[in-house]
Amino acid sequence: MLGVAREALVGSEVGAHLPLGREVLTKTTTTGRAEEYGCRVTTNAGEQHWLDLACSCVRMAGEQLVLVVCHDVTTKTQAERTERELERRLRESQQLESIGRLAGGVAHDFNNILLAIMGNASLARSGVGETNPETLAYLDTISLAAQSGSELTRQLLTYAGKAASCPEQTDLSVLAQSVHRVMGVVVAKNCTLVLELGDALPPILADRAQVAQLLMNLMTNAAEATGDPAKPVVLRTGVCAPARTTTWAGDAQTAAVWVFIEVEDHGCGMSEDVRAKMFEPFFSTKRAGRGLGLSTAMGTVKSHGGTVDVETAPGAGTRVRVSFPALAGARSPDVIREPKPVSSGTRETTRVLVVDDESLVLNVTRELLARTGHTVSTASSGEAALAILETSPSAFDVALIDLRMPGIGGLETMRRARRINPGLPIVIVSGNVFDAPSEATLPDGVVLLPKPFTVQQLTDAIRQALGGGRTINS
Repeated sequence: MLGVAREALVGSEVGAHLPLGREVLTKTTTTGRAEEYGCRVTTNAGEQHWLDLACSCVRMAGEQLVLVVCHDVTTKTQAERTERELERRLRESQQLESIGRLAGGVAHDFNNILLAIMGNASLARSGVGETNPETLAYLDTISLAAQSGSELTRQLLTYAGKAASCPEQTDLSVLAQSVHRVMGVVVAKNCTLVLELGDALPPILADRAQVAQLLMNLMTNAAEATGDPAKPVVLRTGVCAPARTTTWAGDAQTAAVWVFIEVEDHGCGMSEDVRAKMFEPFFSTKRAGRGLGLSTAMGTVKSHGGTVDVETAPGAGTRVRVSFPALAGARSPDVIREPKPVSSGTRETTRVLVVDDESLVLNVTRELLARTGHTVSTASSGEAALAILETSPSAFDVALIDLRMPGIGGLETMRRARRINPGLPIVIVSGNVFDAPSEATLPDGVVLLPKPFTVQQLTDAIRQALGGGRTINS
């Protein structure tokens, strides 16, 4: 058990082999009561064992002796620790699911309200002359505040791994170069960005926008921790063995080849306590931080089946490596999604059917489109929209349909509308990206538009739908 020969044990000091041995023996002989305690010992072979010790006083041949019974409970202890770890992961998973459901449930109604605020602010702005800059500034502030509210909802959904995604074959080195071009100026006051990128990396299947945001969050934290424009922050990519994680593994996939992207700084580093909490929502060491940057990054890693490895120590800097499973046998194409150009025969005044059960959204969308020169008809339900289309199948150039409606939902309305008017361009509007379908699964001529949206985003979505929607060029 201890890896010590019997001859070496006999006559030796108990405390040399068992932690707290002398104290327990003294207490046992003084009180005469049996004592029990647990301890961890390291054998001569370097193995760690957990022991349960029971000490009691006995008399033998007229002498009072202390009997110590050792029970090796290493297997039991390890099983209990494994069970506690599984329980911890289960609680974390349930917490993520709860946050996802909460954010998803709030997102639809909350984003409808934000859309009404943004839309009416935009309408009010168009009615205020440039001679009233103070009022214009107030209206712009209202719009910015509403957009910030929508971003908060999106971050919560991303943290819970529920954000809508558009996966594409992605070369991490190419993505890192594009992010570097953006971040180079932003972090110039705090560090010098250094690129160490692998060549011809196997592609991964990823939502480029989400992974780019993840990378920007890591680079921003690294730059702020460095705080010296002369010190480097290294952005590195490459191929690695099946991922090993010291921080979080989630539902990591089993892939033969993994591709990593990592950010390394030589800044202040983190204590073990901070490192353990760095991916928790609303935890931040920054005075003005909201604590959602790294937590949303973790949500992105989870949704992509990746892993995270963190190496850090106070004063020794930090290295964060994010690993993703590579696509088996895939090449590294530059997948581009772009709308087809709208044909020259498109009407100058587009006829739009807007379908939404929320009167606030319906009215503000109608006004926004009317102000931009569109001819607009409205329907407050899927059933009403289908009745209008059955009466006049060719009366509209495009339909704007809310995803979540009572009765016939948005997707079913889209399918039935396409049976009435095959090829009708459609914009699916969603206030909850959790419920929204992936853009990759949408047919040609159908575009997804998240709420809340600006006038520009609205008109761009309509133009994109008229142009045939999103296509994949291989």
